[in-house]
Amino acid sequence: MKKGFKKFFCFLLICSLAVTTLIFSGVSVSAAEPYSAYVMGYFKESPDDSDNNPYLHLSVSTDGRNWTPLNQNNAVLKAPNAKHATITSITSTEYNNLIAKWGTPNWTRLKSYNYPDRYVRHSNNVASIDPSPFDPTADMQWKPVAGLADPDGVSFQSVNNPNYYLRHFNYSLVLNQNDNSEAFKADATFYKTAGFADSSWTSFKSYNFPDRYIRQLNYVLRIDPISSSSPTDDKEDATFRLCYSESVTLPQSLVGDLNGDNSVDATDYALMKKYLLGSIYDFPIQNDLEAGDLNLDGVIGALDFAVYKKSLLGTK
Repeated sequence: MKKGFKKFFCFLLICSLAVTTLIFSGVSVSAAEPYSAYVMGYFKESPDDSDNNPYLHLSVSTDGRNWTPLNQNNAVLKAPNAKHATITSITSTEYNNLIAKWGTPNWTRLKSYNYPDRYVRHSNNVASIDPSPFDPTADMQWKPVAGLADPDGVSFQSVNNPNYYLRHFNYSLVLNQNDNSEAFKADATFYKTAGFADSSWTSFKSYNFPDRYIRQLNYVLRIDPISSSSPTDDKEDATFRLCYSESVTLPQSLVGDLNGDNSVDATDYALMKKYLLGSIYDFPIQNDLEAGDLNLDGVIGALDFAVYKKSLLGTK
């Protein structure tokens, strides 16, 4: 799946079933009685945890609210290749091969400091922070360019709307098309400063309102006056991490290393599994996406498992 397994990830298959004979939980339906129902598939781990592979279960409903498990609530399908015995460290050659095939990104994501599972995205031209992953992924990908009003600043160009930029309007952050006006350029330019909540992170000061910084409020982005004397919550709201930039080079020692111990082993695999199953929403290492996104497509999912299998285990 594009965004990985979650422990109780449900994909609803809304099926109008007109059949001559249908068996639900051992009950036969007459050939003269067409039957319409909803079928839902969902994954979960084995009940006794003796096997960590996710299993596919099915339930049926006639109204979409009340569900009856099929197959006596036993799994109907076991996900193949869901785990491996060991993981070995990635070599320089394997790393270089990955970069040669997938390239390095020329975009960035903005991660919220106090909501680390949320990233800056645009939706209906409004800037907000939403939990990742979500569709479309490109809504949270930004190309940082020299500030439109001042090359010493930065402007954020949308990846999936290339002539659109983040700008403030009535103090709210929105995604607008660049009209090349001086007002637009000023509204779309910000200065990077040390993060208010953590100096290793980043805060963004408005070019034309220098006492105001980008912050989230109720998950929606705006610019507000922030200073070192502001309440802690306000300073955290105005702090972000840049996860990728145009000049990024992934550290070889960190590719696949999800807990920051400079090695890739079963511990990292366990963390990846928990993430894909929805047990955790972040990794201990700060540059979590860079470490876990092995194929550099902007998300951590089943394709990264495939890269683990091929590049780390030497299998196809």
